[in-house]
Amino acid sequence: MTEVGRQPWTIYGLLRTAASVSPSLTGSDVTLSLLGYMAVYLLIYPWGLILMLRLVRKGPVETSAAAPAIEAGRPAAPVLAPVINVMKGEVR
Repeated sequence: MTEVGRQPWTIYGLLRTAASVSPSLTGSDVTLSLLGYMAVYLLIYPWGLILMLRLVRKGPVETSAAAPAIEAGRPAAPVLAPVINVMKGEVR
């Protein structure tokens, strides 16, 4: 399906494959692009995994029963407020 969106003329036989190839794109360009994507994903994946493990290890935030009720019925802070402490490296 992706190729139909990229080169419909080639897919449906209206344009030859040789005519639809980018002449300025070399094999080394493709290799560098692939290596760049691999490097970025090899950095992002472990970082995301570490962050998720910290969140799981920290567990849910406990609320005290003595806390005053909010008149509007909304939470006192944003839902993602505990994540800020984890990002700073503070783990309970």
